[in-house]
Amino acid sequence: SMALPVIATNWSAITSYLDDSVGYPLAVHSLVLSPAVSEPGDGGSRHLWAQPSMGHLRQLMRRVASDEGERERAERGRAARARMQERYSPPAIAEVLLKEWARIDAALS
Repeated sequence: SMALPVIATNWSAITSYLDDSVGYPLAVHSLVLSPAVSEPGDGGSRHLWAQPSMGHLRQLMRRVASDEGERERAERGRAARARMQERYSPPAIAEVLLKEWARIDAALS
């Protein structure tokens, strides 16, 4: 939302809002079992973590920091800010909630 470039591992929930048009998705090198992380009631199952590609990270950081990447960086930053305002601002979230409450109310009536 600050119109700044974002580099983030292209894995899990972040993929629902970060893509090449608004940021710099970082390639996943491999998936690894997390160290003994479990949720209450899940029977002690382990979760997968994405191990990012260090080579791709270096490429992206150089690209974002370069003078040649200035225009792209600014465009993606503006697009990211617009997406955040459109989808995740308080008014946008309020609209989603009101629609959902109306749907639930109609189902219960």
